[in-house]
Amino acid sequence: MGKNFNPYAYEKTLTLTGLGVPYRVVTQGIIICETIMIAKNHSKWKFLGELDWYPYYGLKNLVKALYTDTLIEYAMDQQLRTHRKYNSVPINHEWKDKEKEKEKRAYYRQRKQLGFP
Repeated sequence: MGKNFNPYAYEKTLTLTGLGVPYRVVTQGIIICETIMIAKNHSKWKFLGELDWYPYYGLKNLVKALYTDTLIEYAMDQQLRTHRKYNSVPINHEWKDKEKEKEKRAYYRQRKQLGFP
């Protein structure tokens, strides 16, 4: 076991391997099917390229929602059931791509106006 060994991430990768789900481990988390990322140490996930994190209870249920294309419904259901915070902590950093920053900020401003967290 190396000094960077993470037992929580290892357990998640074993589950994903057992389910036959393609994944890759990156510094920030575990990317599943090049669609979503799960945190290594917490039961939360997000769409790749987005900032909001959502809770999940059971990796198998999350994978099922991914494969049945019901992730948005799953996220809303889990938000209603949880007492945990699901939004990521805002990070103030300098964006390399200013146009992408504008797009993301506009997207989240519009989401908030529609009543999403």
